[in-house]
Amino acid sequence: MDPKKVDVIQKWPRPQNVKDIQAFLGLCNYYRRFIKQYSHMSTALSKLTKIGVHFDMTPNRIRAFNILKESFLSASILKLYDPDLLIKIETDASDAALGACLYQLQPNQEWHPITYLSHKFNATELRYPIHDKELITIVQACKTWRVYLQTKEPFTVYSDHKNLTYFLSSKDLSRRQIRW
Repeated sequence: MDPKKVDVIQKWPRPQNVKDIQAFLGLCNYYRRFIKQYSHMSTALSKLTKIGVHFDMTPNRIRAFNILKESFLSASILKLYDPDLLIKIETDASDAALGACLYQLQPNQEWHPITYLSHKFNATELRYPIHDKELITIVQACKTWRVYLQTKEPFTVYSDHKNLTYFLSSKDLSRRQIRW
């Protein structure tokens, strides 16, 4: 990430209105692939951009703004994809958003991030039960990173939701789960 852009973000003053929030999130959104769990961090601020929402920088939103700014200082340096290295995907879903990271095992035997995925759930997805949110996170990661995953090596998916193992042996899937 360009150090000048990071400096601009770090010096960004606290937003005073919706236009300030939109400008800040617009710049941050461009670099979201460098920030792990970007959608989780930006949710509180992006709610202020909706029509009819009163602009109020609550302590929670100020904290979200500061955390988002700080995340640009500590953003991981992403490595280039190497088709000869092993791949793993880590996924996580919350009530409001999904997040995933594609890692590769480097020659020094350390897992290093290649790219991040993060987005807020839409109105329909917000109503899904948590096991479906966790499952759609895996599905979305596999769709997004399909070109990386079609290598000669198998890949591994890590999730913090143990109940997902049920889907491997279940014969009773919902139509939505079958479609995914």
